[in-house]
Amino acid sequence: MPDPQPTDHARNFSGIATGVTMIRKISLLGFFILMHGTISLQPISLHAQSANSEKPPIFILPGTPIPVELTEAFLSNENNVEQTLELLDRLEKENPKSKTALQMYRAIFLKQKDRTTEALSILEEMEAADSSETWKHRVRFERAEILIDLGRFGEAQRIIESETKRLHSNERRKELALILIKVGDKLSEEPDPNQINPTPKSLDKAHQVYSQAADLLPPTEVLERAMSNMVRCSEEQNSRNLFSDCKRYLENFDYKNAPWDEGNGENYVGKSLLSVLLAQTKSMPKREKRQALNDLIQRIDSEIIDHPWLARFFANQSKDSVSKTRNECLRRIISTYNTPDLILTAMKRFVATATDHEEYWEIDFQIGNILLQEQLTEDALQHWIGFLGRVPNSLSKNPENLPAKAQYKIGRILWTLEKYDEAIAALKKYGADYPDGPDWAAAQDNIIQIESEFCERLYRNKSFEECRASIVKFSQKYPIDHRTLPLLKLSAMSFSAQAEERLTGLTIDQLTDSTTVQQLYESCISELRKIHGKYPKSILGQEALFTIGNILEQNLLKPEEAVVAYRDCFGGVKEFDARLRLEALTQVSIAVETKKLHRSSEAAVFHLDTRNIESVTIDLFPIDLETYFRKYQSRKNIAQLDLDLIDPWKSFEIEVENYSRYRQCSQEIELPVEGSGTWAVVVSADRFRATTLVVRTDLDVIVQAGR
Repeated sequence: MPDPQPTDHARNFSGIATGVTMIRKISLLGFFILMHGTISLQPISLHAQSANSEKPPIFILPGTPIPVELTEAFLSNENNVEQTLELLDRLEKENPKSKTALQMYRAIFLKQKDRTTEALSILEEMEAADSSETWKHRVRFERAEILIDLGRFGEAQRIIESETKRLHSNERRKELALILIKVGDKLSEEPDPNQINPTPKSLDKAHQVYSQAADLLPPTEVLERAMSNMVRCSEEQNSRNLFSDCKRYLENFDYKNAPWDEGNGENYVGKSLLSVLLAQTKSMPKREKRQALNDLIQRIDSEIIDHPWLARFFANQSKDSVSKTRNECLRRIISTYNTPDLILTAMKRFVATATDHEEYWEIDFQIGNILLQEQLTEDALQHWIGFLGRVPNSLSKNPENLPAKAQYKIGRILWTLEKYDEAIAALKKYGADYPDGPDWAAAQDNIIQIESEFCERLYRNKSFEECRASIVKFSQKYPIDHRTLPLLKLSAMSFSAQAEERLTGLTIDQLTDSTTVQQLYESCISELRKIHGKYPKSILGQEALFTIGNILEQNLLKPEEAVVAYRDCFGGVKEFDARLRLEALTQVSIAVETKKLHRSSEAAVFHLDTRNIESVTIDLFPIDLETYFRKYQSRKNIAQLDLDLIDPWKSFEIEVENYSRYRQCSQEIELPVEGSGTWAVVVSADRFRATTLVVRTDLDVIVQAGR
């Protein structure tokens, strides 16, 4: 029978080679972890070269600095072995603490020089001496390689199998996974602001490292930690991996899906279950997100709170408490609605139970804004008043300062409701209680604006005397405020408004005898002159002059003084309007009008309007109305007749009644005629003339309409 030894040797060598390959891969993984774990020590490769062949690299494990002279000896092309061994002997004496490392270098050097028996002896002595953990497994690995070279495959296989089993053990996988998790924690932590050039946060790289840790399939507790961190990284960067990461975690650690002990839950490790269930809703559409959040709340209320061991587990072991998760669900539900009424309902639901949520007071405050948005002003006011009674004073020290904001909102709403006294009191309280509040300057300006609007409201309510008294107080209190000048003009115009109110309903006789109205207009003019004198270059000061001209012209009927006032407007903003009024006041004009047909029993009269004319000449021309109508098909347009070629039938001159320069004069003039007839009337003064037709008749026209 053939000798089976070679076959066994081949089989043994194949298994050993596979083990060696596996050990090399895991060793490389260990080095990768060390480098990414911010450990400064790195593997060093020394190349021993010869003239005939290139030797394989010698890997020196980190832990001991290599002396320069030893490095040079290893890299030297010279073959003086004894000199190098003597160097190692001297270094062992000089560095007794590094004896183990130097022995390892000696064994590697002897192996390189094909003195494998001596190298093996040194390694066996090191292993028997129970060398430190740093070198223990490296020594065994080097022994295995030398045993293979010596053909002692059985011994080598036992070493390789032992080391492979160690590297595949739960303890080793746990150790490697924890190192990877530590690296991921470093990559995903916030940069230190105190560092000059801090390492930027890298969630994507951290996710990859956590995934590698999970792929090692460490014990469940470590696996749960790796997977939960994967979810955290995906959630923070809103990654498309979020859904798959959550699904993978829930498949392994949801107490509904995994075969956990239902008795007491001793083996359950799903510490991040609630946060993962919450995280998976982030990427959902609003409707599905709202449903998932409500389902999670229902799950907490019906399955966890009263469960015999789940309640205890999540209270003692979970990263997020049950109540915190439930409250966060209620908060996120708010953002799933679009209409204010549903948002308001969700906010009230949140405020009713989520008292320990970090955004509780902010959302409670925002309820008032939603009520205000829905024009429920009174409800918003009552809400913020109640909010001030509930909110702790400590929140006034926060940057948001919600109590100060609520106090300011109360003042603004009272202002909107025209409760001026209460609004001023609320805003003054804001200024006193929150001198560093974000709206302090706005509150002070609002107080001034409210006092200004109070004066304007008195004017609108025709409480003129009270209005003027309030404006006096305002101007004394805020002499340089930009609202003072408009209020002073309003005070002046209140005299004019008061005069116009008194004129309402008065008869002509009462108007003639009324001196109070004139005094009010004169007071208005006096106040306007003060404004112009104090603020001559301001727009309102210049407008005051034009207003004086209007009152003199239209209310006091003093056109000559109005002309002077209008001329004072030249060079100001109202110059154009003043020139228009001056043109109307200074021009010469005649206008006549016959308002109706007159009966033979009535006086034949026409209406005359003049300006800047003291007397007029009136010429009468009898007209045959029938002939005129037949020719012109109308009794209008009498001015088209060429009456200058005909001598007037009668001509007389009259003085304009109540003549005053620049003033429009109106009067009725009776013609000195008898009986029925038609007369063309020409009124002239120098080159100005006007024509009208006066008809006196007893004829009536009766028109019967029919089919």
